[in-house]
Amino acid sequence: MSKTTVWVMPIGPLTVHPQFVKDIGRRSIDWYINDITIPKDVNDALQLLYEQCGNHFYMVTKYMNQTMGNMMYNHIHRMHWHGIICQVKDSFVIKAYVGAKNRIYASIGLELFDDNFRVCKRIRVVSMLNMDNCETIISFMNNI
Repeated sequence: MSKTTVWVMPIGPLTVHPQFVKDIGRRSIDWYINDITIPKDVNDALQLLYEQCGNHFYMVTKYMNQTMGNMMYNHIHRMHWHGIICQVKDSFVIKAYVGAKNRIYASIGLELFDDNFRVCKRIRVVSMLNMDNCETIISFMNNI
């Protein structure tokens, strides 16, 4: 399991997933924790997550990045569409709720292309990760 450590003032060293550190500043849309926008600055983001997440801190940094989007893309490619798939620009939404809910929700718009590079469908894929038991549910809606 890949991990990295980031020193966050005034908390100290935090073990986080390295993909979170890469993705937090380069995203083009907002991410949310308990309906609070997560800052793009890695230190501010980690401080907020640490304060909000408690014992789910590492799990949130592990899944609150491109991991959820990749899981949804791979599911559609493996189970439903073997052709070309592209993300609809700025369609990735991710929100985490810790406390009573302990869930991470994500959705993404995807375009499915045929062999002639024509769009056959646009779909919205939705996923939910239950942090208590690490169970993931992925579903999709046709023709968004």
